[in-house]
Amino acid sequence: MSKIEFEKIPNSIRKPSVLTEYNNKDAVTTLPTNEQEVLIVAPMLNGEAAFTAPQKIFSDVEAENLFGKGSVAHLMVRQAIQNNPLIRLTVVGLKDHEAGIAATGQVSFTGTVTYAGVVRITIAGTAYEVAAAKGEEAQAIVARLVNVINAASYSPVVASVESETTLKLTSKAKGEISNEITLATRNTATGLTLEARAFDNGQRNALIAPALASVAGTHYNVIISPFSDDENALALRSHLESVSAPIEDKPAIGVMGWRGTYATGTTLTASLNSERIIVGWYKGATESNAMIAAGLGAVIAGEEDPARPLNTLEVKGLTVVDDS
Repeated sequence: MSKIEFEKIPNSIRKPSVLTEYNNKDAVTTLPTNEQEVLIVAPMLNGEAAFTAPQKIFSDVEAENLFGKGSVAHLMVRQAIQNNPLIRLTVVGLKDHEAGIAATGQVSFTGTVTYAGVVRITIAGTAYEVAAAKGEEAQAIVARLVNVINAASYSPVVASVESETTLKLTSKAKGEISNEITLATRNTATGLTLEARAFDNGQRNALIAPALASVAGTHYNVIISPFSDDENALALRSHLESVSAPIEDKPAIGVMGWRGTYATGTTLTASLNSERIIVGWYKGATESNAMIAAGLGAVIAGEEDPARPLNTLEVKGLTVVDDS
């Protein structure tokens, strides 16, 4: 039996008793750290190679400089840090697929303002507003909205004037992932009418398989994917099975997001049938599947108790929507 050394209680006591002392001299003096390493693999802007080298990221400003303003990688980093400021985060940027097509949306304006108000365009949950003065025509309002949207650091789209009275919005990312950008309008100016067309025609997502293969030798506890298409989901499953094999000793989980219906979500997860992938479900979310996944993955990495149910933990940065 090991001998217990006391600091203040003398060893010569022979009287039966229960004595207590606190001695923290041998205690750990450093701050506790969460050792869970997180990897995000997401599209970047103006990529030259198929994917970048892994980059340690400590702020969304750093992600903006490395991967492009308003890129999926940039916005996912912002969402992850918002949910876990102490996250140990690595990011691999993806080049858009060579055959990728960016989704587009538009807002058409008609009329002349007869009573002043505010015109609001909400893109992926972020509102962009301009004032509409009495007597102002639609083309002047469209031109100002283009400047406001393009100047924003976190806008996932590029705005342009398609015609004098039509605001065109083009996703910065290519692929089906760009169809997930939501578009809504609100107008309090009398005499002015707005008509929005949702984002569509985004085709051919980037592929995460080559990027995941490039980091197979490094242990990441949580791997976050922005994609929910079958090809990329299966690639994530294959990677997790490979690195988590007993002889590899690099166990990991994958995180995805889903904003569709419960039925379509269960169809996706049933087809994957993987104990190492968790899909965060938020029906009808204003934000994309990528933002759901980034928030959930960061929350998982920040929770050290493996027995705590994840459905009690808040994911920040998501707009509250009608649950019907």
